[in-house]
Amino acid sequence: MIGDPKQVITSLVILITLLCMRSASASAAPLLPSQGSTTFQFDDDSAGYAVDLDVNLDATGKRFRMVLSQSADTSESADDSEQNLDSKSYSFGLSSNPANPVEFSANYEDWGQDDTFSIGTLSGTVRFNSTDWSFGLTPYLRNIDITRTNPSGRANNVSFDSQGLSVDLGFYGFERFFIHGRYINYNYSEDVSKLDVSSRPSLFLFFTPAALSFSQGLEDSALSVAVDYSFNPVTVGIELSQSRSAVDDSLSNVTSFSLTWPLSHKWGATTGGGWLNQENQDEIRFFSGSLHYRW
Repeated sequence: MIGDPKQVITSLVILITLLCMRSASASAAPLLPSQGSTTFQFDDDSAGYAVDLDVNLDATGKRFRMVLSQSADTSESADDSEQNLDSKSYSFGLSSNPANPVEFSANYEDWGQDDTFSIGTLSGTVRFNSTDWSFGLTPYLRNIDITRTNPSGRANNVSFDSQGLSVDLGFYGFERFFIHGRYINYNYSEDVSKLDVSSRPSLFLFFTPAALSFSQGLEDSALSVAVDYSFNPVTVGIELSQSRSAVDDSLSNVTSFSLTWPLSHKWGATTGGGWLNQENQDEIRFFSGSLHYRW
């Protein structure tokens, strides 16, 4: 018997973290540059930003990386409640040297809106790198918390767990091409199809419109394929992705493009855009821009 999936994934992430630290001590490969970036994204109904920091830690001979990330997004509610969807995300991770033949990393992320909806995600990755290929496995353990308001006006929380596993594969053996694919699948400890507002409108008596809007984004699975081509020094990228909702089984398709170029020896910029198509909803077009600095 395998045992409780929650305990199994937690144990795996702890093991990956220990391997990350052990691999950091034994690393002989040169460290990649540290990098910081700021990204802004907007569409017709929302705007957001993200700040990422990826730093080498080598002061004591432990050759590993620390990753910090913070983001926020505000979008208009799709109903008449005039309640905005204000989500924030914070994450912290440790990684062994990405240039090693075997790379280990562990990460924790907290995402959502205060007193409405939140997802805490613990994950760990084992990645195998060769001259031309990269292959990674990542187990996920998530705790999902939704604030419920009963007819008397008192608020309490509905909490349940979710486990996931992603597989990613990259090939960079071509001179100018880089190809990357990723598949992820989730399962849930509760039947999340009960959160489908199209078949259960009475849910609005017990949950805020914002909480239900966030809930509709719970995924069953997602698949993405990305291709980058270097014109040296400019790199052009395209990504196609499709996800299936765990709530109503609907499909969402995203097509995005990016253009990255250097501004100087240490500074660079990326601009991009794309569109999101969801079943029975209008197409959403989005745009983004970012600055990044390496040292």
